[in-house]
Amino acid sequence: MRKISIIRLSHKIFDSTDNIKRGVEIIKRHFDAQESLIIIVPYIRRFFDGLREAISPFYNISQESEFNQLYRPTENITSRILKFALLSKGIYTIEFDQNLIQIPKKKVFTEPTIPDFYKEFIEKNLEKGTVLLISGLSIIDEKGQIDRILGGTDRVTPILFAKLLGQNRVIYYREDLLFFNSNREYVEKSRLIKELDYDEAANCLYANSKSFDLDDIMLAKEWNIEIEFRSFYEPNRFTLISGGKMRKNVVRAIIGDANKAKVSIHQVQDRPGVAARIFSPLVENGIQIFDISNIVTIDGLSDLSFTVSREDAKRAYIITEKFAKECGASTVEYDENIAIVSVIGSGLYKSPEVAFKIFSVLAKNRININYINANDIKINVAIHRDYLELALRLLHETFELDKDE
Repeated sequence: MRKISIIRLSHKIFDSTDNIKRGVEIIKRHFDAQESLIIIVPYIRRFFDGLREAISPFYNISQESEFNQLYRPTENITSRILKFALLSKGIYTIEFDQNLIQIPKKKVFTEPTIPDFYKEFIEKNLEKGTVLLISGLSIIDEKGQIDRILGGTDRVTPILFAKLLGQNRVIYYREDLLFFNSNREYVEKSRLIKELDYDEAANCLYANSKSFDLDDIMLAKEWNIEIEFRSFYEPNRFTLISGGKMRKNVVRAIIGDANKAKVSIHQVQDRPGVAARIFSPLVENGIQIFDISNIVTIDGLSDLSFTVSREDAKRAYIITEKFAKECGASTVEYDENIAIVSVIGSGLYKSPEVAFKIFSVLAKNRININYINANDIKINVAIHRDYLELALRLLHETFELDKDE
């Protein structure tokens, strides 16, 4: 029985002929290793100007009729390009568009199922060595109608296929490597993290304001499916996201984000319902809230601060100022000159010395902490953005993140 590998290709692989060649070589490497391959590809059902150029290195189109056969407006362009590119290497494929594989809506994100004949067909072709190119699947309601389509660009699609076929690992090939133990633009000695648990990975993405892979990491955690994040530029290097294990280093990553702003409301009445009235209009206007800090004074008033992205700062200030006038708060202000430093590691909750080291190092170097927010696996400190690079370098050295794991 061949090992089944479920591979998701980023849409960036189809940006150029060179990238397509990289994608083909990656697939060929897995194929030559006697792996049965399911390739999840982005769904693009439209003509684009570079189609002939993209195909020409792999397939000689001598007549217009051949091109028309190659390109059909109702089919997925990316899987069609990949089909001919792989055929040039002697690798045969079967294409599945979003409507061919249908999953009942009931329990789709708890215990997904597909009809037996679909599963048997997939398994039979995998055993024969045929590569399956899948551009998505359909979720069907109780009446047999399409309720939702999950395309190849939907993050959870590979995780669903792994669950359906009883596999415990998927591989994501992206244009860049995601998980470094600090910001590479600030810390020269930052290293690629070899392994993270699900919560650490989610917090690293969140600290970097990168939310695009959060859904599949959380679904993978629910089903205990491991994810390898690789780059098609450096396919031999990767970060494994899994259930985790005991590690020597409590601190796994220190991430800085200079794209935040703080909004503060002073002397707000400390009573039930106030926070809901503050944040409801912000959420209704599509403003994402990050850290929240609330300090209650002895006179029954509180100073409430929260962070938003810098691009949302002015809108958040205007909305919050309107509330302040209605509820009698004294002042509202916003500060676009802050940066957030996130210290991340699953063992933080039982390592109080980590917080002490953070505060001591910053104090010794006269870096003022604007506010602190923490949970079991992450400590966030807000500082002036001019000191972000210095803070990251100091903390990276303090927690010895330049050493091997």
